[in-house]
Amino acid sequence: CGQVQSPNQQSDLPSCPAMAKHIMLSGRFTTKETMDYMKAVKERLEELGEKAFMVDAKPGQSFAEQTLEGLGHARALVAFCTEDYGQKTGVGYETFVELQYAYENQLPIVPLKLSEVYPPEPPEPHGRLQNKLVFKRGLVYIEDQYMEAPKMVARKIASSLTQGQERAAGYPKSEERKEGRKEGRKEGRKE
Repeated sequence: CGQVQSPNQQSDLPSCPAMAKHIMLSGRFTTKETMDYMKAVKERLEELGEKAFMVDAKPGQSFAEQTLEGLGHARALVAFCTEDYGQKTGVGYETFVELQYAYENQLPIVPLKLSEVYPPEPPEPHGRLQNKLVFKRGLVYIEDQYMEAPKMVARKIASSLTQGQERAAGYPKSEERKEGRKEGRKEGRKE
């Protein structure tokens, strides 16, 4: 197991697959529209039985600690790819660091395209370069450019991650299991 470290090395949280318990929602909180949309996707994921985490620091709480907690217990990361997603702001608890952590720790990354610009092109070079590396041409994204379909997006996220876990564990895809059950029922009727 590794460590999630704060940029100043003062606070560490363990990062172990056994401790992974939620989907980390990663996005720039630069507009109310994006924040509200992220909250709506989180609610829909939870309605589907998925544990989802989004930083939501209130007065007196630490944005940094919540980010560390979110990353330290993440089993996957959903990147809400606005035009400036992945920007290295220098704060240390930002989408640049979240994406870097997910990529380096081989967490499944589900990109959600919310802008015409893809991969995102933040206004500084570090973020642009990292985004080009992580959001490769072959990486399939979910698109909801006008942020109108949080329910559909949540279903696609949940489906994508469930199928990925099944394949990693050696289970057949959901469709293959359904076909197997159908075949079993057909065979059972013949007897």
